[in-house]
Amino acid sequence: MTPDGITSDGITPQTAAAVVTFARADDARRRELAPDLVDAVGEPVLRGLLAAYRDPRTAVRTVDGELSLVGPHGRAALWAALGPDGRLAGLLLLPAGSVSAKAGPRLARVVRVFGSFLAALVLAGGVWAWTAGSVKDALAGVFVVLWGALTVDLIAAPAFWVLPRGARRTVRLALLAGVAAVVRFPGLERWQWIGGSDVYGPALALLATSVAATAVAVIRRPGPPVSAALRFPLPEGRWGIAQGGGTFWLNPHRRVRAQRAALDLVRLSDRTGAASAGLYPTDLTRYPAYGSPVVSPCAGTVRRVVDGLPDQDIPVPQPLPPAGNHVEIDTGRELVLLAHLLPGSVLVRAGERVEAGRPLGRVGNSGNSTEPHLHLHAERDGVGLRLRFEGVRGPLVRGRLLRAGAADPR
Repeated sequence: MTPDGITSDGITPQTAAAVVTFARADDARRRELAPDLVDAVGEPVLRGLLAAYRDPRTAVRTVDGELSLVGPHGRAALWAALGPDGRLAGLLLLPAGSVSAKAGPRLARVVRVFGSFLAALVLAGGVWAWTAGSVKDALAGVFVVLWGALTVDLIAAPAFWVLPRGARRTVRLALLAGVAAVVRFPGLERWQWIGGSDVYGPALALLATSVAATAVAVIRRPGPPVSAALRFPLPEGRWGIAQGGGTFWLNPHRRVRAQRAALDLVRLSDRTGAASAGLYPTDLTRYPAYGSPVVSPCAGTVRRVVDGLPDQDIPVPQPLPPAGNHVEIDTGRELVLLAHLLPGSVLVRAGERVEAGRPLGRVGNSGNSTEPHLHLHAERDGVGLRLRFEGVRGPLVRGRLLRAGAADPR
């Protein structure tokens, strides 16, 4: 027997009934209905997303040609799936009107304009530092160069590779010119660090603090390490750590205890060194990472598998469920999660034993993802573990480039 007001357009009556029952339920009942979904998403997130649908009048309907979960206080585009046990296994909700076909191009224009402005600013700083007639002016130029370079990295996601090749080259050349200008200091006019209304001293102190904080964010390694180095799970080519590994702004995952040392890996074009063909293209196939095969980074037992969730539009992430299509492996010492896989690509089942190198699926854009990439993290007792790859030395942190060959990065 299904709740009143359910239609089956684009979804089976059983799935529609499960969605409505789940939306109307309290926290305890939701865990009974879909324990894996609650564990994957988290009760606080679900509570917030479903707050508008607790009303008994909530139903699944087709509105404006779109399957939706409709309540007296809101409507959301809906996608859902049942697991083999008949329980709700996948659920996507997107508030009506929140997705725009223009979102990707609009964001691309904003990043292109602001990125180009910063690149020009960094270039001007480099010229200023190199042509200055005094140490004071030269240091001001160096300040502009370093501040601009730091800002470029802070706004660019994934890291530096989101910017056009010309902007990236400009920033690199200006940074080199600004740093090289230091060799001219001995022959320049001297100046006093503090004097009158001079603002250079405080500005340089602020810059030094920013540089020091960045160094700490890179060097500091969150969490204990995994028990054994992992095999790099992606194919030959150049892969960049787009987010994660370090602390502060370098690692947006740090807010989630189990993901404190998580990594987001993007593939870079061999020709342009960029993470996409263009700036935030809406076509998923223009991202080199999309469709890349993923292999198991370790030996263990597959603990959980989710497949069939759709890829997300660029650059609109879908927070429910955050991992999208994913595979979780229990090594006996920790849990290793590989997320945002291509729908329909997962090749293993829960309970299956896998060895390192076993094909698992392909890189997609499902779940809480703004563009195709592989999310990888390991946890033990709910605490995120610092990742290590075979043959890789040094910190795994945002901005680092990994060259993979024969599945092993160099």
